[in-house]
This record gives sequence, C-alpha cells and structure tokens, in this order.
Amino acid sequence: MAILTPTDLVKLAPELELDSGAINSAILTAQMIAESPMGANRPLEEQRFVETPILNGKGIIKLSRLPINNTVQKAPVVSIRGRRLLASFGLPLSDNQWITLNPSTDYEFDYQLGEVRILSANLAGLTTESWGLGSAARARYSGRPFRRPTQAHEKSEMKVEYTTGFDFKAVPIDPRAQEIKIALISILKLQRSPMASGMKQYTLNNFYSVLYGSEATNVNTSSTDSTLLQDVLMVLKRYRPREFVS
Repeated sequence: MAILTPTDLVKLAPELELDSGAINSAILTAQMIAESPMGANRPLEEQRFVETPILNGKGIIKLSRLPINNTVQKAPVVSIRGRRLLASFGLPLSDNQWITLNPSTDYEFDYQLGEVRILSANLAGLTTESWGLGSAARARYSGRPFRRPTQAHEKSEMKVEYTTGFDFKAVPIDPRAQEIKIALISILKLQRSPMASGMKQYTLNNFYSVLYGSEATNVNTSSTDSTLLQDVLMVLKRYRPREFVS
C-alpha cells in the first residue's frame, strides 16, 4: 500500500496539479525513492518482521528496526533454541526446536531502544558465574549438559518476531509518520519541477538565455552544500536499519 493517498495531496500540496491517471504512479515513484538505499533503505509502512539477532555476553539482543509496535495485538514474540537448553528430565532439546519465551519472567523489552534483555542466565546458555563475570572459563564447562573441555562453546540462538514501521492511516497520526508524508510530497514537488522534466530553455533577458538539463534539480545545492533531494532524504535516513557488531 502507498504511504500517500490522493487525498493527502489535496490537503498538503494543493498546488500540485497531477493527472488523475498518473497520480498513483507518481506517488509510488516518490515512495520508491524514499525507501531506496538513498533513503530509509527499508519499507516504512507497518509490517511484521522476523529477525535473528546475536545474544551478547550481557544477555542483551538488539533489533535493527525502529519503531516497534507494543500493542497487545502486535506484541513481539521472542524465541530461543540451542543445545544448552534442557527439557523435562534433563534431556537436551533438538537444535532446531524453538521455545517461545514469556515476557516479564524470561525477558524484558525496551521498545524505545529496540533491545531485549534476557532475565535468566540458564536461558542465555550461561551459568550464574559467567552471567555475572562474562569470562569465567571454568563456568563454561561446569553447566549442564556436560561438555568436554575441547568442545566448542555454543551460544543459544535467538529469534524475535515484531511489528515495525508506521501506520500512515492512524488517527491521530504519529508526528513522525506525518513528517515522512511531507518528505514524500517534497520528493514529488522536485519530480514535478520544470528543471526535472527534460531540457528546458529560459530567456532571462533579450540577450541571454540558459539551458537546464534533467539532472539540474539533483545538482542544485542547498545551504549545506548538498542537493535538494539529499536534504529531503536525510529525514528518511533516520529510519535506516541499524547495524551491530557481535
């Protein structure tokens, strides 16, 4: 679905005169630019996303996309799997068996930072000693299931399913979503400007004229020595997926 609607253009940019047959195509083109690697580099509309982040030594996993929806209907689901997890009677679980964790008791979710903190050292594949110190070599071999000293230490795998992005049809609308709508309208205005529609010749006086190419809008610099389009895309780059070092 499109971020902008024809009704949005009537309200926010009445000066734009778009043909009814081409208006949806123009909107989708502006959205494609906004969500491209030049801009947000991700879909901005609300969507369900599955991520397998890395669990660090402090029992914290970081998600790459913000914002995160925290409503009951769209609440995140956190799962874990790994050889160090124990089932009933002390039997190890299958490596491929995901276990859904319980919020508040097994983990806590920081929606503002996009982080999940595991509350149990056993769930994190660590013992209480290594949970506190982070580097106790003896503790790595003292937990169950028992392992040989030469056997590689394996961390538990995590999976988080969560809803990320914006609801552009919400009432009232999130101020950040409204800002994104305005950014897309700015892209539309740049696309519809005379300088962006091929070669144009303007007579400035009786003796001098200037010829603009279709790339003139992109090379026209702003006060910060960047192009006008780059200025608009800076608003969208704030929502690019984050990268973390394991």
